[in-house]
Amino acid sequence: MPRTTTKRNRRPRGTLNDDVPIFASSRKESDVAIVLDKSMSMVEIGDDDDLPRYEMVQKAVAEIFEVVRNDKVASNSVRMNVVTFGGNVKSTGFNGIDEVQTPDLSPNGGTPLGSAVDQALDETDARLIELNDEGRPYNVASIFLFTDGQPTEDEAFVRKVAQRVCSAVQSGNLFFHAFTVCDADKQRLTQLGFPNVSRMPSSYREFVQFVSMSIVASSRGQKGESFGA
Repeated sequence: MPRTTTKRNRRPRGTLNDDVPIFASSRKESDVAIVLDKSMSMVEIGDDDDLPRYEMVQKAVAEIFEVVRNDKVASNSVRMNVVTFGGNVKSTGFNGIDEVQTPDLSPNGGTPLGSAVDQALDETDARLIELNDEGRPYNVASIFLFTDGQPTEDEAFVRKVAQRVCSAVQSGNLFFHAFTVCDADKQRLTQLGFPNVSRMPSSYREFVQFVSMSIVASSRGQKGESFGA
């Protein structure tokens, strides 16, 4: 008798803006991109501890990473991508939290904020395609942006990136939150179209708790909330 085969349906090649179902599983991977401003203006003194802005953010990020490492669920499911921008854009790619190092945020150059967020979106999209193709379950991805200044790029391009963020958030495939450092004008990012923009508090403890707990919550499949909500 001729052999019969069962045709298997391939999983959809989902991206942040696609209507792709989130897989149900006891363990899901959680992709988190941390986008950090290291432009020259970050050398200015921050609001507390007489620290330069970049040192304050670097200190906060180190504490966030430590909280995630010490959480049993998050430490096994979170994959972190650290994207820095100052003159140019660099990223580490997605790695397990034990492989992630606190970045050197020594200030340099202008503020290619749009390019940095765009790269974070591209790399997160690539991860979702990979996870879907391999049939590996995942939680909603997260991107956290920290900046102290206005983008030094073409405004139309930055608005296009902001719209891309909004579309991904509206599709339910992305949690996004932007923090402006110290006296930066958070209204400018809002005017450019970025959602969920908050001012980083003068004492960053509340900020560290919010971001780290948001990442821990995402590792458990829980929806993130706006800062102060």
